[in-house]
Amino acid sequence: MHHYSPGVKHNALLGLKDLLSQYPFVIDAHLSNIISEVAAVFTDKDSGVRGAAVHLLQFLASKIRAEQIAPFFPLVSAHLSSAMTHISEGIQEDSLKVLDVLLEVYPALLTDRSSILLKNFVELISHQQLSKRLKSKEKLSWMLSVNPNRRVTSQQWRLNVLTRLKKFLQAVVDGSSEIEDEGLQEQKDSPQSMRSPICISWKVHANNQQHIQLFENGGLRPKINSSFRLR
Repeated sequence: MHHYSPGVKHNALLGLKDLLSQYPFVIDAHLSNIISEVAAVFTDKDSGVRGAAVHLLQFLASKIRAEQIAPFFPLVSAHLSSAMTHISEGIQEDSLKVLDVLLEVYPALLTDRSSILLKNFVELISHQQLSKRLKSKEKLSWMLSVNPNRRVTSQQWRLNVLTRLKKFLQAVVDGSSEIEDEGLQEQKDSPQSMRSPICISWKVHANNQQHIQLFENGGLRPKINSSFRLR
């Protein structure tokens, strides 16, 4: 897997897939090593190696449940982001194939990192440029990028990217709907949750003489994923 020859790495990926097909119990025992090795070649300079990695990822996705791969998914997401923002057009194109597999099998895990991936989608079809008129204020503007060296036309490339973006946004919406439905079910199960306020003493204000009544929202979970938590 770490050989300098693309042919050796390609054969190693095919051999690994064959090995795991014959001995599937090995996947659970060495899941961390397998995931890290496969994700590392998302950005390999050889297209054949990247193609073999995508096929192996498809095979693994059919064998690994979401809760099993969840602890290692930040690593997969990091390598995916590296591939999407890579300087090589071929690696960018193959990153969309990786994205297709993850969107199909692990949409919830992928949408948890929407803040990073959405920016990657934008950078695939555009670039930032300093405005000439407002250069002194360092204001950045986005412009659609055109690469005449790409194998497909710029319009076709944008269409490929936007098609995946649509699937990604749909996965975000579906995930939010599921969270909302779960919250509504919890509200039905616990109708008494709105009746008992939580009294919080805020020592910073009014010399601890004032209290704040915080009412729980009927057991509902937040509709969107947020990095902020109420204390």
